[in-house]
Formats: sequence, C-alpha cells, structure tokens
Amino acid sequence: MGNSRGCLAQSRLPCSNYTESVCCKGRNAGGEMQVMWWPQEQDNVNYLVGNLESSAPIDGAKRFPQRWTWRVLFVAITIALLVIFILTLSPLGEIEVSVGFGPTPTPTVALSRYAGNVYFVSDLSWGTVSLDGKRLAHLPSPQETPLRLTRGHHILIYQAAPFAPQSCTISIPTHASDTCLVGNLTTMREPALPIMFRVSLTQLPPEQQATLRTAVQSALNALQSTATIYPGETYADGTTRATEPLQAMLRFTLDSGNLTGAQCPFYLSDCRYGGQNCQQLCSTTAVVPQQATDQMWDTNGLVLSRWDITRLDGHPLAHNLPDGAGAVVDRDALVPLVIRWDGTAWQVTVAPPTPSSNMYSVDVGCASALAAVNSGVLPYSPVTGPTPVTWHYAAAPSRVDGCLATETLDDMGPTPITPNGAYLLYRFGSFVTVNAVAQRYWPDLPHADTYARAIAVQLGAHP
Repeated sequence: MGNSRGCLAQSRLPCSNYTESVCCKGRNAGGEMQVMWWPQEQDNVNYLVGNLESSAPIDGAKRFPQRWTWRVLFVAITIALLVIFILTLSPLGEIEVSVGFGPTPTPTVALSRYAGNVYFVSDLSWGTVSLDGKRLAHLPSPQETPLRLTRGHHILIYQAAPFAPQSCTISIPTHASDTCLVGNLTTMREPALPIMFRVSLTQLPPEQQATLRTAVQSALNALQSTATIYPGETYADGTTRATEPLQAMLRFTLDSGNLTGAQCPFYLSDCRYGGQNCQQLCSTTAVVPQQATDQMWDTNGLVLSRWDITRLDGHPLAHNLPDGAGAVVDRDALVPLVIRWDGTAWQVTVAPPTPSSNMYSVDVGCASALAAVNSGVLPYSPVTGPTPVTWHYAAAPSRVDGCLATETLDDMGPTPITPNGAYLLYRFGSFVTVNAVAQRYWPDLPHADTYARAIAVQLGAHP
C-alpha cells in the first residue's frame, strides 16, 4: 500500500508530525492510535490504521485542513457582500432584514418627514377631540406646529353639545379603510392632514332641530320690509306696470326641503355644497374648535324670496309671488347665517349686506339679481355680446328697496372699460337701467325713475 502522501501503515511518527491532511481519532482498544487521512480529491479516499508507539498532544490548528478554513472564510465574505448589495438596492427604510427562521415579515413603508402631522377643524367654533380615548388638551391652529400622530391606527371622537358625537378612524400612513374626512387648508405652518368634522341639522336631536329652524325663520322674518311701488314702475316678472301706488312686502322663507316647487340654486347641484345638503344648513368655512364661550356656527341656509302685493288700503293683489321671472322663479338662494348656542337656546342673525362680486355668496337682497344674471334671464347686451365681464352686487339696507348690480368689461373685451360700468337696479323682481351705459347695453329694459335712481346712488352708482 504505497502512498506518495507519506501516511502509510508502517509510519511510526506521532500525529503531531503529520504535515498532510491527517485527522487523529484517538486510541483503539489495543492501545493503537487510529489515523485517518483525507486526500484533496474525494475520488481517492483511503482509510489507514497504523500502530503508533507514542503520540504527542494533537495540535488544534491541525484539526481542520487549512484549505477548508479558507473556503469557510470565502463563503462568509460572499454572504456578507450579498446582504450589503440587497440593502443598497432597496429604498432606505422600506424593508426590514431579519436573521432567523419563520415567515417573511411584512415590508414597512417608510414615513416622510411630515407623515402623521394633523390639524383638526370643524364647522363649529367649539368642541373637544379625543385621540384613542384620551382628550386632547390643546388643538393647534394652522399657524402653530401640528399634532403628530404615531404610526398605526387611531380613533378620533369629536364632541360638541348639543350635536351628536362623531367618531372616525385615521391611520399613519393613511389607509383605504380610514373614515375621517380630510379637508383643505390654504395656509399651514407645516404640511399636514386637516381632519374635518362637519355638522348639520340632522345631527341634532329632533326637538333641537325644530327649535333651530324656528330661530332661523325668526331671523329671516326680521328682514321682511315694505316699500311703495309708484305708478309706472314694473314689478313681479318685469312685465306688470303699476297704474296706482301699491304696497310691496318682500319675505324670506327657509327651505328645509319642505317648500313645494322650490328649486336649488343654479350653482349648487342637488342643493349640495362641499358634500353637505344645504337644506340642512351647510358651511363654506372651517375653524379650529376650542372650548370657547362664544359658541358660533358660521353656516348657510337655502332661502326663497317671495312678494306680497296689496293696494294702499290693504286689499291683496298677489300673495307669495315669486321674486323674478323665467329660470329665477322659485329658485333658492344660499344665504349666510351666523348661529350661536349659549348652552340653552339658539340665536341666529343673517349676515349684514356687504358689497360682493362672489357669484356663489351674496346678500339675500341680491340673490335673485345674481340668479337672473347667471341663469340667462338677463340677456347679453346687444352691444357687448358674450364678452367676459365682472359683476358686483350691493343690497340696500332695507332689502325691499333693491340691489345695485354693476357690470364692467374685462380687459380682453372689445369695448373699452367705462369708468363707472353699467348700472342696473334690481327692484320688485325686475331690472331697470340706471345710467347711460346700461341704457346703451340693454335698450329694451325700462329706465329707472327719479326715486329708483336715488336708491342706486345711495348704493354707489355714479349715473
């Protein structure tokens, strides 16, 4: 049994002297040391047993072949480099690497710097917010640093008596199952989610709903006023001309969906604004609710304008006459309301008349004028045609006296802008021209008499 490697049966050297790939396995029953040699090629394996007279302690460095040690080191380095390569390709923070056995963990989405930032806003100026069962002592305004929610699912509860509590869920990061309404804020100190709590009449107990509707109607009743229709003035649909002095009363009625024939404003689809049904009151602004003593709800209601016409002796000529003609007939107006709750009763006021060019929100005294302009009841001027124009509206302090509507041409119009614009006075349900520009634009409209012209001047016209 010759072997060039030198590990032969006749070898008498101790195990410590073997320089080849040798493993000493201990002594057998006869006192002989068993020696196994592993050659480099696995197809030439030999098992050798020799009788050794003596042996030295086995050197620990000789237990494993040197080449196997390098192989193990090479594999370990390769695995380490592979792990580093995978981490380099993955976005920072978007995966988790774990060592061990078991199912692969769900990837964790990295959060942006502003993730979790929230503000809380409501239609009401009062109320409290609880986060996961704990009431928040302070709700930051958009000018302050927002509240930051931790990762995960959260439950929010908004309470503002006498309205029913509201509950919703929000997740960080956001999830499709979240139920909280996220609104819009034009100005914020930091990017954040404005979580909005909306309210309506339906969130009040039935007795409070009835009480609040009564309070709103009482505020509208306070706006009704009377004026004299002089001979020669037109009223109602603009085709009836008075032949004697008449008494006209303008009334306003809250439309809660109970008025037969009433139509939504032309600019509100299905009487809804921002997802709210305006027949149950709807808000166009939002505030940060606080524990304030002045508990205010800045909202809007749908209101229908009607006329009662009588002779001076009180004899009725017309009752519940619609304010306007054509598409304006029985069309609601969106009227701003200021509602306060003192803890026991409701107080309601109608926003005072202020000049406005907002086509969606004007004073109740100008609502029918705006509807007539935007619905096409007032035809295009034969002079300007469908030229881009801007309208401005100003209601008389006593709404029955009328609304001044001013038209000015935009810069891109073919006709130069006039210094004063075209003035129309909407009075008793029809338009009259106030100045020469308006007469040139709408030659078929009646001209304002001396009394109507004086009202227009008080409202800012410059004939």
